[in-house]
Amino acid sequence: NTIAIDEEDGKRRAVIPDAVFDGAGVTLAIDVSVCYSECKSNLPKKRVVAGKASLKAMASRALTKARKYEAICAEREMKFIPFVLESHGGLDGSAESVVTRLAEYGAHTIGCKAAEVSGYLKRRVAIALQRGNAKLDQLAITKSRNSYGAAVARGLVEGRDSSAASSAAV
Repeated sequence: NTIAIDEEDGKRRAVIPDAVFDGAGVTLAIDVSVCYSECKSNLPKKRVVAGKASLKAMASRALTKARKYEAICAEREMKFIPFVLESHGGLDGSAESVVTRLAEYGAHTIGCKAAEVSGYLKRRVAIALQRGNAKLDQLAITKSRNSYGAAVARGLVEGRDSSAASSAAV
């Protein structure tokens, strides 16, 4: 269900959190976002440590999500926290916060240590992320099956630069 209409930039968009957790006197809404920090829009113009670029991309995405959802969720008495992670598995502080909150609630409810529940939740997120990455990879293979590059790779056609490469190798 749409919880509100966002009219950012004059465009109407439905604002629907990905998940809402309700318990222990708190209603927590999250919206999941996976950043690929190596895409051109996330790469800095100057050379910096790769980890810093990844952290910056995740923080930027979390801020964008927070701006979009916080006020709307607050009107409905929900706490909103973005759940942002990097496509290689790194968690933003926002995702860490969600995991910590859920682990504390889960540990209290089932009677175990919060660290055990937190580790379990992080493993489940990592598995889901890798399954998603595998599905994307499979989709890319399927969509490029009839491409020129696939035909070259299978030896069905000669590559465009193959004559220059073979003469250079001699």
